[in-house]
Amino acid sequence: MPISSVPVPEPVHRFSERSGSLIPTLWRRKQQGDFSAEQMTFLARSLGLPEARVCSVSSYYPAFRANEELTDWASPPLKNASIIPRAPYVFVGSERRVTARCGIESDAETRYAGLCSALSRSPEQVCSMIVESGLRGRGGAGFPTGLKWQSAKNTPSDERFVICNAAEGDLGAFMDLAILESDVYSILEGMAIAAYAIGARKGYVYIREEYHGTPSVVTDAIVQAGAKGFLGKRILGSDFDFEVEVFRAAGMYVCGEETALINSMEGRTGRPRMRPPFPTQAGLWGKPTVVNNVKTLGQVAFILREGPAAFSSVGTEKSRGTAVLSFSGNVVEPVIVEVPMGVAIEEVLREFVKVPGGKRIKALQTGGPLGGVIPAKLFGTPVSYEAMSAIGSPLGSGGMIVLDENTDMLEVACDFARFAAAESCGHCAPCRLGTAEIVRSFEDRPRVEAVAETLRTASFCAFGQSAANLTLSILRHFGDEDGGRSRSNR
Repeated sequence: MPISSVPVPEPVHRFSERSGSLIPTLWRRKQQGDFSAEQMTFLARSLGLPEARVCSVSSYYPAFRANEELTDWASPPLKNASIIPRAPYVFVGSERRVTARCGIESDAETRYAGLCSALSRSPEQVCSMIVESGLRGRGGAGFPTGLKWQSAKNTPSDERFVICNAAEGDLGAFMDLAILESDVYSILEGMAIAAYAIGARKGYVYIREEYHGTPSVVTDAIVQAGAKGFLGKRILGSDFDFEVEVFRAAGMYVCGEETALINSMEGRTGRPRMRPPFPTQAGLWGKPTVVNNVKTLGQVAFILREGPAAFSSVGTEKSRGTAVLSFSGNVVEPVIVEVPMGVAIEEVLREFVKVPGGKRIKALQTGGPLGGVIPAKLFGTPVSYEAMSAIGSPLGSGGMIVLDENTDMLEVACDFARFAAAESCGHCAPCRLGTAEIVRSFEDRPRVEAVAETLRTASFCAFGQSAANLTLSILRHFGDEDGGRSRSNR
């Protein structure tokens, strides 16, 4: 077919810049099964982009590769954790706030009390309430949410954005998926409150590639909320306008990092940016941008509705509110647990987690592929940012993989080392070469430790800096299980 007659999906200019429509257009091309060189040439011409840009982006993301490679997990609990649960999701917990209405039939008219409260206050007052509450980002970094909002608000600009980060790439983490599909209105409400606080008129929900049905769930909710006057123009009769759009990610674990996510939305390869400037200073299209995780936004309406003191009435001094956790791996049934920050891990396991055959739990893997493991002897550790970081296995986004007494811990470490090597974006040599070297030298413990130090000190972003953490954590706690497979330090 001649290039001039190849149809281009419409519209191709939905975003504020031409390149922003590249990934959505590539998704349409995939659905139509046409990734020919001829089509790539025509897309480049129609979007006004260099052909090399279109080809590099289409080949970078797993979703658009001819043969998408999936991680082949060797360890049984990791195989189990890699299976994405489907509705109905199991929500349990002693202090449910974010998940309180998950799975309950309701519509937009029964929600948005928090947004009404926000609109009765000034944007400055709303930001101050979030700061006072002590809410920290639930996506893994734990940065104070109120400070992030204030930074975006105080950066001079004619335009600002709010992005809900639902990339959720950690193995065994499926809380964001379950919340979006069971209580999406609370997330839209949180986004609207954030937008009002910082002065944004546009928002995006950035959804993980593998969550195939979630974009339509969120899109339907956006339409319904708009019809009820909770999104769109002059929300609830005020002068506040805010529109939300879904952006479907195209893969790559590193795109969960906020600057890589923004690059992805701009039609670039999803690699982290140098910071500063931070996204709140120069984010999407160079404008101040707040990127918040699903669970973070799910806490916002509660704070506006009930007040900062109610939010911080549970938790610890540095980790306030509740934690939403998911448990998978060697479990009878994957569950989502919401508990007060500060509760002991062993209490959560005893009350909510069941292991097949009543087997003993040897360890928990937390913090995702860049996290660590918690051996059973440390299960008295509280669920909090500070306590879990202190033992070398961060809380992260809240995904926890249960490893029973029969788990080969060295096999788990090797699996995650291979994952890190496969998911390196390749931007910097220390990460690109170092993660692969750890896989090759896995049986040489001194070599692994030396390469890990190079990764930590020389890598460009947090992915490379933390890529060896899990391997080192397992070697530290379970290195004596190697049965002679590795050469330990002498």
